[in-house]
Amino acid sequence: MKTDDPHTDELEVIEPIAERIQPMRLPRLVPFKDQRCSNCQFSVRIDHHNNEAYLCRRFPPAPVPSITKNIAGQMQPIVDFHYPNMKPHGWCGEWQPEIKGNA
Repeated sequence: MKTDDPHTDELEVIEPIAERIQPMRLPRLVPFKDQRCSNCQFSVRIDHHNNEAYLCRRFPPAPVPSITKNIAGQMQPIVDFHYPNMKPHGWCGEWQPEIKGNA
């Protein structure tokens, strides 16, 4: 249908695109009380002195200054890099659900 309105042609082109748009799927919402390091996708479980612990790999390892003895027995400053050590019930605010299945 042709009209004198210059915007009518644009609407006819856009309308078929709108029909193809699928509704957006929302992520599964997990209650705040169930968000913890033990079920976060960024956590890796480790056994730390017979206690359950997790390494948080949300961000790169953080530098940790330290001192060690060199071959000559002298104290020498070094910098180690570590992921934060977390308790199973910990929470940092960056929590995301575990990804199930093949990655």
